[in-house]
Formats: sequence, C-alpha cells, structure tokens
Amino acid sequence: MKKIVALKGSENKGKSETLRIVIQKIREKYSSALYTPFEQDDKDEKCVFENLNGMKIGIETQGDPGYRLPKSLQDFAQMLCNVIICACRTKGSTVDAIKLYRNDYEIAYIKKTVSKIDFKQANEYDADRIIKQLGL
Repeated sequence: MKKIVALKGSENKGKSETLRIVIQKIREKYSSALYTPFEQDDKDEKCVFENLNGMKIGIETQGDPGYRLPKSLQDFAQMLCNVIICACRTKGSTVDAIKLYRNDYEIAYIKKTVSKIDFKQANEYDADRIIKQLGL
C-alpha cells in the first residue's frame, strides 16, 4: 500500500527545516535518483524523487494551515507517488487534508522532536527517523 509520512507538530518547531534535511540527505545518498523541484523558496520546498529504490516520493515541506499542503497532496497522488512526506500541525486543516487520503494511503504520523537546547540535533534526529521509516 502507498504511504503518507507526516511530521506532526505545533508551529515553529522545525518541521519544514527537518523535511529540508530529509531532501538533502536523500539527494546526497541517492544521487542517481531523478530529483524534480516544483516550488522552492528560502523556507519551503515541494519536490519529487523518482527511481528511488523503485519508489516515487513526493515531499512538501510547507505544512501551515491555509497554504499549499492540500494542493501538494492532490498533485502527488495524481503523479502516482508511492510515498508522500509532508509536515502538518497537531490538529485542524492540515491533518484534515491528510485524512482525505486514508483510503488510498497508509498514514504514519511522526511526532516532531522538540529540544530547547539543540534545535539542529532534534531536526537531524527526526530526519533520520523519517528516512529509516522508508527503509532508505
């Protein structure tokens, strides 16, 4: 079954930064995978990896309410992504957008690790958890 891996946490906890680390690590480890960025700015990115251990993976780092997550999920489903990785809040419209795909995708929520001492280390830890969940 196809899978959505959603990094779940409240605002300003490093979800987008963590998912950018996931993208960076995948690009470094799987340089032969086809990487296609769709939308990028200083903070967020939407991209697809193809030929990644036989998978097509869509990643949306933007997970704030009222922005592009619902459209990105729709786009990734239409592109036939086996795996979708995204950020979401703990409740509300972003979680609701993900739940719309529960009939077609297994949904796995990963709780965002929060550290008041070492923000970067917490983000690296969560990025590694996501990559491990996918068997990469």
